[in-house]
Amino acid sequence: MRGSIAVGLALAFFILSPTFSPGIDIEESGVSDSTQFGIEPIHSNRVTVGATRSPATFDLIHYDLDVTVQPTSSNLDCTVNVTVVFSEDTQNLTFDLALTPYIVSLADGEGMNYTYAADNAGDYHLVVNSSGRFIQGTTLELVIRYAGSPNMGNIDHVGIEGSWLQRGESWYPKVHRANPNASFDRFTADINVTVPDGRVAVSNGELIGTRVPSPGNLTFQWKTLQPATSLSFAEGVLNKTAVMHNGVSVEVYFFPRHDQLKWSYLAEMNKTLDFYESIFSSYPYPKLALVEIPSVFAYGSSCLQSFFVIQTRILDDFTLGEGPLPHEIAHQWWGQMVAGLGDEALWLQEGFAQYSADLYGEHQYQNRSRLWEQKSAYYMTNPSPSEGAVAGGYSAYYKGPWILHMLRYILGNETFFDAMNRFATENTFSGGVMIADFQRASEEVSGRDLGWFFQEWLYGTGHLNIEVTSARCLQQRDGTCLVEIKIRRNEDVVMPADVGFTAVNGSTTVMEKYFNLSSTDITFSFSADAQVTNVEFDPQGWLLARFSMVNVSFVQYQRPIFEEPIFWISAIVAMILVIALIIMVRRRRGCRELSQKP
Repeated sequence: MRGSIAVGLALAFFILSPTFSPGIDIEESGVSDSTQFGIEPIHSNRVTVGATRSPATFDLIHYDLDVTVQPTSSNLDCTVNVTVVFSEDTQNLTFDLALTPYIVSLADGEGMNYTYAADNAGDYHLVVNSSGRFIQGTTLELVIRYAGSPNMGNIDHVGIEGSWLQRGESWYPKVHRANPNASFDRFTADINVTVPDGRVAVSNGELIGTRVPSPGNLTFQWKTLQPATSLSFAEGVLNKTAVMHNGVSVEVYFFPRHDQLKWSYLAEMNKTLDFYESIFSSYPYPKLALVEIPSVFAYGSSCLQSFFVIQTRILDDFTLGEGPLPHEIAHQWWGQMVAGLGDEALWLQEGFAQYSADLYGEHQYQNRSRLWEQKSAYYMTNPSPSEGAVAGGYSAYYKGPWILHMLRYILGNETFFDAMNRFATENTFSGGVMIADFQRASEEVSGRDLGWFFQEWLYGTGHLNIEVTSARCLQQRDGTCLVEIKIRRNEDVVMPADVGFTAVNGSTTVMEKYFNLSSTDITFSFSADAQVTNVEFDPQGWLLARFSMVNVSFVQYQRPIFEEPIFWISAIVAMILVIALIIMVRRRRGCRELSQKP
C-alpha cells in the first residue's frame, strides 16, 4: 500500500513539474537590507581635532590714533598712543609696523630705546627695549610717531582717487605674535583721520564728531564701542547716505557716479541684517557701513569691524544678487565678532561667511546656485581632492561651505542653527576661536559625538565619488517593488545619504538612508509602493559628492505555480490517477485473495 502511494505521488509530481516555476527568493537573489534606518555611522573613538592656543607675553588694550592722509603724495603721518598690559615679565616689546617710526617714547615724554629692522621674510618689526624688565601685571603707555607711504606690494593704498588701509596689514603698530595660534588682543580705540576738505573718512566704530585741525582739512573722529581685533579706514570723495534700521545706523558711502545705487543697496543691507540676526545672534555694532573704494586691488571687497568695502569694478559689473554684499556682511559675525586663530581661521571665517551668503541666497532668492557653483569649482580645481578645508587657499571657500551644509543635514535645521547661535554668543569678542570650539558647541547642542565628521571633512581628504553599479526593481505579488541597489565608492569616507526614487505613477519619494559606508562595495534594498523607474542619490543636494547612476532594470513578478489554473487542473488529474491507481491495486489484491481461498 505504502509503495503504491509513493508511486502515485511521484507520478503526480512528474505530471506537475513541467508547469512549475518558483517565485523570486530574496535571499538567493543576493538582496540584503544593510540599511540602518535613522542610525548615524558609528565610530568608537571620540575625536577632537585642531591646534591649541598659545599664551602671549603682553596684551594691547587701547589705541589712541591720529592719522593725517596726504592723497597727493600717497603718504600717512601718524601718532599713536598704545596701552599694553604685561602678562609675564619680559625685556622687550615687539610690534609689526610697515611704516618707519621716528619717535618712540613713554606717554610722559621719556624716550625709549628701540630698533627697527626687517626679518628674513622682509617684514619690519619695531622692538622696544627696557633698561630693566617689564613686570607682569604692570601697564605701559607708549607714544609712537611714524610716517611713510603704505603703497607697497598692492596691499594698502593712498591716492587721489581714494584710500584704503586694511585691517590685516601693519600700517599701524600691531603686537607681534610669533605663534599664529596665540590668542590675539581685543582692544578699544579712538581713531582720528584727517583728510583734505571735500573728502570723507570712515573707520571702525561710531562717528562721534568732526573738527577742523587746520584750514583746508577736516578730522573725522571715530570711536570703537566694542573691542576690536584690528583697525582700518577708507577715505575719498564720497557721498554718505544713512538710515536707521532696528537701532543700527546703516550707511553707504559711494563715489558720485554710483550715488544712484544707494537706496537699493541700503534696502539689501537691511534685509541681510534681518536674516542673519534671525539665525545667528544680534548685530553687535552701532553701524554697518558700505564704502566704495577705487579698483586698485586684485580682489573685490573686504570686511572690517562695523564696515566693509567694495571696489568700483564690483559695483559696475555685478547686480545685488550676485555681488559680495551678503558674504561681507556675514563677516561681521564670522571674522569680527567671532574671530579664528592661526591656520584654522580661514575656514572659521571664510567658510562660515560664504555659507552664510549661501543661506541668504536660499532664503531671499529661493535658490542654491552659489553652493552648486562652489561644488563645481571645488571639483574642477581639485579633481582628486587631497587637502582638508583648514589647509588654506580655495578649499576654505569651496569645500568649506559644503562642510557646514553637510553638518546641517546631519543635525537638522533647528539643531544646526542652535549650534551656530551658541558658538556665536559664547565666543563674542573672545581672544580667538578654534575649530574645537565649534565642534564642542555642536556636540553640546545636539548631544552627539561629531568627532568622526570633523576629522573626516576638515582634516581629511573628505569627498565622495559614488558609482551605482546596478539597480533593480523586483516586482512583488501585491504590486509593490523591492529595489536593490549596489554601489561602489571611491575611498573610506563615512557619510549618510538620502535616496530618492520615482515610481511609474509619477510619485516621487525621498527616503533617509543612513548606511555605514564601511566597505568599498555595498548592497542595500528598500520597498516601494509601485514600480520604480528612477533612483537618485542625494536628490536634495546635501553632500559634497559626485554620483554616477545606471538605469533601473525591472524584474516582473512571476506568480507561483499554485496561483495558475493549470496547477489545479493538473492536481485534480493527478489525484484522480492516484485514486484510480489505489483502487486498481486494491482490486487486484482482492482478486488475488479470492483466488487463493480453498
